[in-house]
Amino acid sequence: MNGRNRDGRDGPSGRVVVALLLGLVLAVGSCQSSDAAETTLGGSVVDTAETADGAGSAQSHDSSDTAANAGTAGSETGSSQGDGPDDDDPQDGVEPEPADVVLLDEGAEPKSELRLKVPDGATETMVSTQSQKLTQELDGELFQEIQSGVITTFDLRATAVDGGYEIATTVVAAEPGPDVDPALVSQVEQELEAMVGLATTTIIDDRGNIATGDLSGTEGLDPAVAELARSLARLGAPLPAEPVGVGASWEVNQLFEASGLLVEQTTTYTIAGISGSVVELDTTTVQTVDAGSTIRQGGILIDVLSWTSTGQGSIEFDLSSLVATTSGSSSTVQELEPQGAGGTLKQWIEVEVATRAG
Repeated sequence: MNGRNRDGRDGPSGRVVVALLLGLVLAVGSCQSSDAAETTLGGSVVDTAETADGAGSAQSHDSSDTAANAGTAGSETGSSQGDGPDDDDPQDGVEPEPADVVLLDEGAEPKSELRLKVPDGATETMVSTQSQKLTQELDGELFQEIQSGVITTFDLRATAVDGGYEIATTVVAAEPGPDVDPALVSQVEQELEAMVGLATTTIIDDRGNIATGDLSGTEGLDPAVAELARSLARLGAPLPAEPVGVGASWEVNQLFEASGLLVEQTTTYTIAGISGSVVELDTTTVQTVDAGSTIRQGGILIDVLSWTSTGQGSIEFDLSSLVATTSGSSSTVQELEPQGAGGTLKQWIEVEVATRAG
């Protein structure tokens, strides 16, 4: 991660990684895979970034300091529409709201039902590579530009259960991406160490619908990162119930919470090809956050004036495998207004993500 702000100060450092990992799901839903195992924790990207001081240290309402901290919108526990979750409350094992799957086109003949057929006890490794560019303007003037990236490795294991699978996903390695400033690599590595050991367990049916999602290994994590990971553990990408062929398309509509912000997401999947059990998909995604949401950032309240994200990607997956090969990109635009501080912060987040078998 590197970059400098308009005052010449060094840009974000170590805690940028926390926000990088925290904001994953907000920036690119298009990198989700219809292989539900891949979507339990991997294949998603960043929405925002933190300054070297960290969001929790914001004490000043000076406009530039406020803007720097507002840049982490959505990355603090208890951030919007009321306080965030109580750390003492049970968060794991909650049944998520089912995704709304709407078939738009059945596609051409021959048609067949797409169902996961992963062998009992199958184990695989997935590598996710993410890169991000964040540009911020304060009252129409360039405030700072930040580039960041992270490479994360996951171990996955499938256990057959009644009518589906229990998918266990564990972060086994996390390292800075090639865009990280060499002077910050050591600090970034320390932040990423807390991610290693993070684990999710999800119960899915053979279409990828998630019944439950549990999370463990969060003891060393920023509470907001842990909260996001819980959301990711419950966010799937189910396949359609109907028989489909090449050219078929369907929508998956979901509403989920990421650090207090309610995110509406619609992803459209189109079958580009089928060869045996291997399916190729093109995806487009739109995410929105309601204007009027309020983020609590340290001691500062930040109003969301507008917040939209669009993404596109491609997925190739085998119905008998845990890991999909994906590539995707997204563009997010946020307009924020810190209460009582004056000024409007606008930021653009460009993200690219790829996943592959390790």
